[in-house]
Amino acid sequence: MTIIAETGLVVANANSYVTLAEGRALAADMGFALPVDDVAAQNALKAAANYLEGLAGLYQGHSANGFEQPLQWPRNLVFIEGYEFPSDMIPKALKKAQVSAAFELIENGADLFQVADSNVKRRKTDVLETEYFASKSSTLIAFPRVAANLKPLLIQSTNYGLADRVRG
Repeated sequence: MTIIAETGLVVANANSYVTLAEGRALAADMGFALPVDDVAAQNALKAAANYLEGLAGLYQGHSANGFEQPLQWPRNLVFIEGYEFPSDMIPKALKKAQVSAAFELIENGADLFQVADSNVKRRKTDVLETEYFASKSSTLIAFPRVAANLKPLLIQSTNYGLADRVRG
């Protein structure tokens, strides 16, 4: 399936925040390239969009069109540097985050959906013993380049929590 990019106008069956051409241009601006093979590049961009969808609870505001839109963006009540972002547009920061996540997948072989085991207090290898802290919750691993782009789009109390969990 090819990329169907969300423009901010709630595109039916959208599965990406960037077109292939836009993804290639953003990647070049950030100093790397998507695969030459269109199918491979599109698959990486769609996987990256899925990763961003998994972070839905961290974004400011709410879906601009409720349950009628296929992706989390566009959103209402998003403020970037003190200004309300238009609810009929997709932020460039989100597009850059998607391309950055695609880069992590392509170049570094990252598993975008790997769960961080941040609650491990102690591990014992020989007899496979693992002790957890009392509060047990798993979080998706954030990648530094992706987190840097997403930071202005996140709920303020979550911004620093995500940055604190960044692993490279």
